[in-house]
Amino acid sequence: MLWHYPPMARILQDPRVHVVDLVYCALGKPGMKPTRIITSMPCLRRLACKCSQDHDHQIICGAAPCGVLWTRIACAYPAELCTAYAQALSGAVNDGSIPLRPLPAELPRQAPAAAVHRGPPVRPVHAGWRPAERWKLRWQGQWSYEEHINIQELRTVAMLSKHLSRASTSWDQKVLVLVDSLVALGAVRKMRSSSISLLRQLLPIGMAALTLGVRLEPRWIRSRFNPADGPSRGQPVGPAPETADKDDDDDDDDDDSDSERDDLAQWLQPWFAALEARYSPTAHL
Repeated sequence: MLWHYPPMARILQDPRVHVVDLVYCALGKPGMKPTRIITSMPCLRRLACKCSQDHDHQIICGAAPCGVLWTRIACAYPAELCTAYAQALSGAVNDGSIPLRPLPAELPRQAPAAAVHRGPPVRPVHAGWRPAERWKLRWQGQWSYEEHINIQELRTVAMLSKHLSRASTSWDQKVLVLVDSLVALGAVRKMRSSSISLLRQLLPIGMAALTLGVRLEPRWIRSRFNPADGPSRGQPVGPAPETADKDDDDDDDDDDSDSERDDLAQWLQPWFAALEARYSPTAHL
């Protein structure tokens, strides 16, 4: 369905774009798993391969004899694909198809202290979004059944996506969503999960994004700052008192970690600039 999405269809019509179709069974995997790669680098066309039809395919469903889900086994890139990918890129660099410029010698070598990450795994939302006065209660409810908290968190995001899809004013818009669940944040950002229960909640989110352009922009917020924490417990908008008092020992994370990340970002900036300049603008779209 993604290939029929209008922005993607326009990309595929570009003569500089190459479509590479391959199957995992030809690369050492037990399942067929047809895969498509869209690239602007002609060297990757050599990755295309078809099934030889001389073997059986493992159905990607259920668990393997070792107890691991077949979907988890199949999701990893085959080693043969990784090797062929690296060889294709290396060959293109060696023959000049991908012109590279040498990295400047004056790039910084000593990383600041922020390189040793001590804060939360993702940068929290800006403090300007925290005040409860900025928010109004539009929707509140109580679960009528019990399930894992991660599923409930992501189910709430899915319900929000459905709600936004009903109003044409939300179409083709990017919507900021504050979540205090890192599981929900990671699932929505990647639009995938190894959990079948979480995948079911991602389906309506993906459908709304593809068909109506309702794009959710999830950002992480601590529970003690989350304005929806109170309403989720039957209390007014703003953090619930029991949540606000629970994490007082982590106060230094919000100011000190932000400063450390700014130092690290400043240190990395010349590296990113140099790596970007290393590629010729004509080599990519």
